[in-house]
Amino acid sequence: MAARTLALAAAALSLGLGARAGLDLTAGNRRSKIDGLPDWSTAGYGSGQALSLPGDSEVGYTLSAQDLADKFGVKADDGQDDSDGLYAAITAMKTQGRKVRTFAVIQLPPGKIQLSKTLHLDANYVILRGAGNDPANGGTTLEFRPDKNTEYDVLTADGSRWDQDHSGDTWDIMVDDGKGGVKPSSGEASGGWIWPGRSMIHIGSTKVAPKWEAPYEAAPANRKDLYLGSINFHFRNNTHTPGFMADQTKDIAGKMGDDKVYYDAQNTSWSWNAGQDMWIGVPVRKADYDAWGVKNESLKTNQYMYQDWFTIKSAGSDAQGSFLQLDHPLRFDVFSSSVSGGSEQMQNETIEAKVMPIEDAVHHVGIENLYLTQPLDGTDVSQAKDNYGNISPADAMHGMVFRFARDSWVRNVHTFMTGSHPIATENARYLQIQDNFFEGAWNKGSGGNGYVRGSRVWDSVYYNNTLRGLRHITFQWCAMGNVAIRNDMDNDMNLHGGYEGYNLFEGNTVKISYAHRSGSCAENCGGEGGAAEEGTWGPIYWSAGDKAAKWSGASGPQNVFFNNVMQKAWTEGGSIDDYTPYYKSDGSLQNTIFEFGWSDSGYKGLSTDGQSPISDWLGNEQKTFAAGVVSSKTDSAKSLFVKDVDAQAATTPKGAASRSFAGVSLFVAVASIAAALFA
Repeated sequence: MAARTLALAAAALSLGLGARAGLDLTAGNRRSKIDGLPDWSTAGYGSGQALSLPGDSEVGYTLSAQDLADKFGVKADDGQDDSDGLYAAITAMKTQGRKVRTFAVIQLPPGKIQLSKTLHLDANYVILRGAGNDPANGGTTLEFRPDKNTEYDVLTADGSRWDQDHSGDTWDIMVDDGKGGVKPSSGEASGGWIWPGRSMIHIGSTKVAPKWEAPYEAAPANRKDLYLGSINFHFRNNTHTPGFMADQTKDIAGKMGDDKVYYDAQNTSWSWNAGQDMWIGVPVRKADYDAWGVKNESLKTNQYMYQDWFTIKSAGSDAQGSFLQLDHPLRFDVFSSSVSGGSEQMQNETIEAKVMPIEDAVHHVGIENLYLTQPLDGTDVSQAKDNYGNISPADAMHGMVFRFARDSWVRNVHTFMTGSHPIATENARYLQIQDNFFEGAWNKGSGGNGYVRGSRVWDSVYYNNTLRGLRHITFQWCAMGNVAIRNDMDNDMNLHGGYEGYNLFEGNTVKISYAHRSGSCAENCGGEGGAAEEGTWGPIYWSAGDKAAKWSGASGPQNVFFNNVMQKAWTEGGSIDDYTPYYKSDGSLQNTIFEFGWSDSGYKGLSTDGQSPISDWLGNEQKTFAAGVVSSKTDSAKSLFVKDVDAQAATTPKGAASRSFAGVSLFVAVASIAAALFA
């Protein structure tokens, strides 16, 4: 029966049969915390408590397509650059959205709108809505052609990728001394300040920290964006004393599992209040690298490896010091510095843990019903098929980037051939990425390109998305508490490193060819450790050994895989087979819960001998581990995330009924496969 159901699902994919409503993800259909497993009940928009993603009933103002043309000069199919006009409309909506405390919609017209520079969605309670995601059927296309101030002008010496280390800005200027005079100021901004890089749409703050206002004004046009959003940078304090530190009188300022953290009140004048967004960053220690099996000492560097986003419930003090009460338990110990616990110093430097406000989190932003693309003149799309290299590194722009953003969503969007990642995060919480088609990227090689990239994203949901022609879907760099459910992809589910943990991959369909490998590359190649490597990527990836070093780090605790369909061709020209030991098409593993990086007592790296962590995932993809993967738990339900997998959403997103990608309804494709999964 299972085989027949899967065959029917495949037929639905090829025939594009009629759609059904989406899965009910609302609070009423969420499972409460399951004993021994992470709590995913608060993941997604509105911390999982929203009745649905916002619809027209929550819209208080609509800027019509005609108003957009009349007031801001944004018109479809006129061959003009609409970057400035569209951003002016977003700026105007800041007042509209906040005044009525409901959403302001910017309704884009059918046809093609052209952009030459990043569109900053820096307003709260704003929905950017197109007329549909099919250009051939009255949809709205945003076409991105980066201008000379937007494309990367500095590449690495070998020309393989953007060189962030040499794409910075320096200044040597006179600034206000605060006493009615001026004083000299000099410094440097790194290209890494805009990480993960430039994009077509950037959801996040554009406010500049006071210490960099003068350098921002003096910066050339192609470097001004380095300073945008710096109001949230962890090194933004304008003093010579490290600010926003965790309590340095303690070895551990907050224990994992507690909802309280102690901070250094002596050097921090910030007034903490309930409801504020805040960020905790804890440095990695040499002891951590050693435990992960990193052998190369030069790869052990100071980084804020452990990070998380919180909302403050209250601030107070007791006999132990000043503290903040947090909205959820700490998911790691807050060691006060990189030498806590007796760990050795690295790079002749000690760095302190940070406890600091997110001053300007952009929130309640929606992106809907759009077709996003970045054409590359003179290059055929076929050149990118099974090519895990960078075709045009200077144009490796992302589709959408969420940076210091929360409570936002993307739905019913089709990205086609973005420069790099179709969607990426870098400090984001409570996102809902659903009902989208992410298709292709020009750059999927060296430097980390071409992912659905979940980096430093927390408590978010990725549901009912189709991924084609990409490198990975990743949770990485301390991404925690996320759920990837009922997605359909031809790439791997990748635990990319950086102590990502407590994430759930459930009900996904993963079918991967042999060509999905770093060796399938025409130019500017790169494997998971940097250089191209042998082997082929399986449906799951785990970061270990020297690949789990420097800015990356090892994959983290209790990442759960449940009820996924996973198949892979391991040899060129070979058959696509079940991915054992984690999936069997006979259904015998359907109820098995696989917990990666886990043991009965907590975090445990993957090990084949039960003692030493593996040095590399490559070559271990199909092994049964003696330690690090717990498979002793089962669950008779069809989902660990929702109660009823047949419960349908109460409402359908506007425009979703006509969603069709190349003649295939996404609702049908994924729903049909999901029906097979949960049968």
